[in-house]
Amino acid sequence: KGAKPRLARHRAGQRPDHFSRETGLPLAEITKRFQSHASYIVLLVKAASMQAPRAPEARDALNTLILNTIDQMLAEVARASLKVK
Repeated sequence: KGAKPRLARHRAGQRPDHFSRETGLPLAEITKRFQSHASYIVLLVKAASMQAPRAPEARDALNTLILNTIDQMLAEVARASLKVK
């Protein structure tokens, strides 16, 4: 019970480190601006893994929406990188 939420927080906490390396922005700035992005990506992945069995077409459509949303989140982070360089 207690380990899973801690693990999820740990994984979400690692993403800003990665964002910082990719953008060149300081970790404090990345955490301030993109911690919610990282948490939302983890939430989407976890939700996708817990979806109930359904018709393959419906599951595939939902997974496509999830992946598109994650791509949008990562694009926002990438745009921050362009402003730095």
